[in-house]
Amino acid sequence: MKKILNRVTITGADDSIQPEALGRLHSEYPFVEWGILVSASSHGAGRSRFPSYRWLRAFLDYCDGLNKPMPWSVHVCGAWVKDICIGDYSWRKEHRLVCELIDRADRMQLNFHACAHRVRLPAFTEGLKKNFRGQLILQSDGVNDALIRQIRDEHDKVAVLHDRSGGAGELPLSWPSLVKGMYNGYAGGLSPMNVARELLKLEEIVGGETVWIDVESKVRSGSNRQFSASLVHEFLEESEPWVKGQ
Repeated sequence: MKKILNRVTITGADDSIQPEALGRLHSEYPFVEWGILVSASSHGAGRSRFPSYRWLRAFLDYCDGLNKPMPWSVHVCGAWVKDICIGDYSWRKEHRLVCELIDRADRMQLNFHACAHRVRLPAFTEGLKKNFRGQLILQSDGVNDALIRQIRDEHDKVAVLHDRSGGAGELPLSWPSLVKGMYNGYAGGLSPMNVARELLKLEEIVGGETVWIDVESKVRSGSNRQFSASLVHEFLEESEPWVKGQ
């Protein structure tokens, strides 16, 4: 087996799990990155996968008290994605807690969800330079792939996440090839039960390159309502042999 991973992203932490529980998992598996979902329509209400304002404040305060940083990425959905694509950040004025979460994140992902998006250059890249200095993650979903190539030429901190399921959590028939010259991630249908098998397949595709994987749907229980620490633990345990430095 090849050490092809340098991080594993677990997406969808919400009010069903305490930040302290995330901290304990991070202490055991320091390669984990928490993917925090935000959107204009769901944010702040404490809905499944989308944490409440109270949870976000507790999460940020908890991270402030740690001796070692606990990395997270912000996964932006819905109307805010469309705004970012055209360089409109007017929504930041009314959502200061979201802005703090984004400003302190290592990475920000724009969730296209297999819907065609219009990007207005150079407003898009100029807006990113002013409002986010971390790595930008774009979804390669079979619909917006041309945009990724276009944006890559304009912005130097772009990574690509291969997710042909459009966020539906379905395994692909085969994993896509790497986008050369970029940091690549893979998502869609991964679970504690299949991740070891799928990582063996990814070994053959990525060769000596370093990639990351992302899971969301398959680490939830209770008819998808509960973020499950036990399922996350299983997923990280199964992934660990492929992580560099482990």
